Amino acid sequence: MQYHNLDYDLDVATNVVDYDPSIAVPPIHESGLFIEDGWRFKPGLQLTTGVRVNYFSNLQTTALAPRLTLTAQVHPKHTIKLSAGRYYQNIITANSADDVLAPYEVWVPLQKQHRLSSAWHTSAAWIAKFSGEYSLDAAVYWKDLSNIGIMNRDRFLDSDPILYQYDGKAWGLELLLQKQKGRLTGWLGYHFNHTYLNIEGKKVAPTYYRKHTLNLTGEYNFNKKWSAGFSWVLASGQPYQLVIGEYEAPDIAGGLIETPPDFYTYPPYHRLDVSFFRHFDKKNWHLTLYLQIQNLYFQKNYVYPDKHVFLNDLEHTDKFALPVLPTLGLRFNL
Repeated sequence: MQYHNLDYDLDVATNVVDYDPSIAVPPIHESGLFIEDGWRFKPGLQLTTGVRVNYFSNLQTTALAPRLTLTAQVHPKHTIKLSAGRYYQNIITANSADDVLAPYEVWVPLQKQHRLSSAWHTSAAWIAKFSGEYSLDAAVYWKDLSNIGIMNRDRFLDSDPILYQYDGKAWGLELLLQKQKGRLTGWLGYHFNHTYLNIEGKKVAPTYYRKHTLNLTGEYNFNKKWSAGFSWVLASGQPYQLVIGEYEAPDIAGGLIETPPDFYTYPPYHRLDVSFFRHFDKKNWHLTLYLQIQNLYFQKNYVYPDKHVFLNDLEHTDKFALPVLPTLGLRFNL
């Protein structure tokens, strides 16, 4: 054994949430103690073990999160990394499940009657470097999900549950190819994943699920004064639920008839953004004039297909994301 290293850390945070008075809670206090122990057995072979103890005041619970990582440099340019650990989350998103694109994410805390969301996460990665300019990261992962919260968008009475919690599974593949030197730099990333939640005995894809995602980003430096960049994304459509009818019944209130949550799928999402930069460098300051154009080729990506029942008629109005959006600006640094 070449060396042994013991490290630790203590953190405390307070978050104030102001969302809906009906579900308001006092400020959330989170604290955690982390201990990590590293062992190097020989050059290129290292084992890191650790454990994190978390306390969440909104749930009045303490959670133990062990971590384990084994790193082996099998070649000067090739490294294998195996990892496993348990992770927790005490907040959930409150955004509508119908929105593919939201201007911001709203998060709300779990309450005492809820169970802490958690996941066992294991992964295996291969990291390779080629010719000094290129690197490739390839990883596979598996997650065992527990108590994943979904907001109850149909909540009407105070006695109705604020959210539902489900278990599930997720596994996938991630690839990242990077070019880090030269006039042209950038990266190409691909993500495949399969995720489902067990809802009422059925495997249901969550609303944020995308099976395939491809990202291509680059920047080209023409000279010290001019540069340009681009970002292109292509992704599978997300699942969604539709209202397809309504019903009436004697002595009780009627209701809407909906498809299963993942019965329909949005069309694929893709978009190209480009940027152009003019740099002005002086001795004591730096100025950049830039032009950014989002959605260059005016792709009409769905925000959501608005299909609902009104007066016994099914109305359908597709909602799309932003059109071509240019931005002209200045950045100044001393």
